Amino acid sequence: THDHLSAYVFDCLYDLVCDTRSIEATIFHSNHTLFHFGEAASDFGDIHFNLELNRNPNKAIVAYVKVIRVHFAFDFDFDLFKIMKPSVLVGAVAVLNRAFVAYESEKNARRELNWRAE
Repeated sequence: THDHLSAYVFDCLYDLVCDTRSIEATIFHSNHTLFHFGEAASDFGDIHFNLELNRNPNKAIVAYVKVIRVHFAFDFDFDLFKIMKPSVLVGAVAVLNRAFVAYESEKNARRELNWRAE
């Protein structure tokens, strides 16, 4: 049926622009360059957000923002850090720090663009 097809298409498109299987998949397997997929993509908020995000020429920021939104935004279990080896923990914290800095930078840039448009 149409609803089933829409859900299937949504899942395929979302996986294309933001692979959520793992942080590594989000960074290395998501498409960070596709920014337009027809008018129908605007009907799907998460896909539309990622397509707009992909317009940013700094692909590291694009990847970091996707990581933050997908893996750390809602119900992330920070207790996972307790079981990490110290060497892994240092790397994980460094990646998170870069991701948060990139996310804040992106947010501030969008705010600045919106302010200039007014």
